[in-house]
Amino acid sequence: MIHIGQPQIVEKPHNSRLQAKVKIGNNETELWFEVSKEYGEYLVDDRADAFVVALVNYAMIHGFDIRSEAPLSQKLLYQLKDHYIPTLSLADTGFRRIELDCTATNRSLKNAGAVGCGMSCGVDALTTLYLHSEGRCTPGYEITHLTFFNVGAAMSANRPRHSMEEIYAYENKAIRERTEYVNRERFKKVEQFARSLGFPIVRVESNIMEVARIDFSLVHPQRNCAAVLALQKLFKAYYISSGVKPNDLRITAGLDAAYYDVFAVPMFSTDAIQFYSSGGSYSRVEKTKMLCKYAPSYTALDVCWRDLANCGECGKCVRTLVTLDLLGRLDRYASVFDLKEYEKNRERNIAQILVNARTDPLAREVADLFRKSRPNLRWHRFAVYYALLSLFMLAKRAIPRKTRSRLRIFGTRMYRALRRIDMS
Repeated sequence: MIHIGQPQIVEKPHNSRLQAKVKIGNNETELWFEVSKEYGEYLVDDRADAFVVALVNYAMIHGFDIRSEAPLSQKLLYQLKDHYIPTLSLADTGFRRIELDCTATNRSLKNAGAVGCGMSCGVDALTTLYLHSEGRCTPGYEITHLTFFNVGAAMSANRPRHSMEEIYAYENKAIRERTEYVNRERFKKVEQFARSLGFPIVRVESNIMEVARIDFSLVHPQRNCAAVLALQKLFKAYYISSGVKPNDLRITAGLDAAYYDVFAVPMFSTDAIQFYSSGGSYSRVEKTKMLCKYAPSYTALDVCWRDLANCGECGKCVRTLVTLDLLGRLDRYASVFDLKEYEKNRERNIAQILVNARTDPLAREVADLFRKSRPNLRWHRFAVYYALLSLFMLAKRAIPRKTRSRLRIFGTRMYRALRRIDMS
């Protein structure tokens, strides 16, 4: 059982905190969402919406019913009990069909009419901003505020230095310090970007990942929506930038929650605020092509999950670099990527996409673009070589050591021969 106490607002010298006592099993602690004084007046303490949404996936995965002393917004309670929880539990037994023990309130909340979206400066977030800027969307739905939430994303920057078990245990001092550092530095970059475009930036800090420790990829839409629900007096609409197309929708407890955010995100709406899953009607390649026409992205694009600057080596960096290369727009992003390093490893990067396309829908999009846009490109042959080599590496445990060595020698000779042919 998860027991949520009555929320309350606590004023601090520079910040305002919305908090509630939370008991999970036998462990009792305080769960909080904190904003600057400027936004303290928009916190909501007469209902437990933010706390329940923050914990609902965690509760379903671990089989905890939720009891709340404070009511939930009537619309939210209905959607969770009659749609969200039954649908997830039916789709995958990894989600338990839990009970929500709380009352409903239909007392209206007035808000300031702001329209927000989270800003990480990644492809999805920048596309949402581009699509909802003045002149590109229905009047009244243009973005007015950008947000930055500390609800777990910064923890992933500890990979691959530490195992997932170590990261989510969050006990290692090095992990804590790096997480705090990455969160702080990422905010500085986002704040600078927001100011350059004239947007106010709303920062929400929370200890949710310490209270309910879980792989962030399994809960990120829910926890981002929870931070917004803490500020229902501010926002009338909020866009969660989708990273997955609707035709790739899958509801699985052990899979990235982005795969079903087109269903999940609207379920967290209340009478005061409407959530939208934004950008799902475009492929990642289409979004990247769109951004190539959006000048602010040239110096702001930041897709890396493991470093403060684009490392050029992780899966997200490689996928973005190859896409920009195939679109012929790589030069526009020279200030955010090391293009010389990319050129050195171009064949390997293409190969990585071809190999990953077997299991990753986003890599599959780039592989399709590669085949359509550059069918006669000479370094295609090198990419095939590296792809085969990568497949051999994946299967190396099943290949005898002597055979493995011969294959490596054969592959190297083939590569050198192809380069000689190409240069002649």
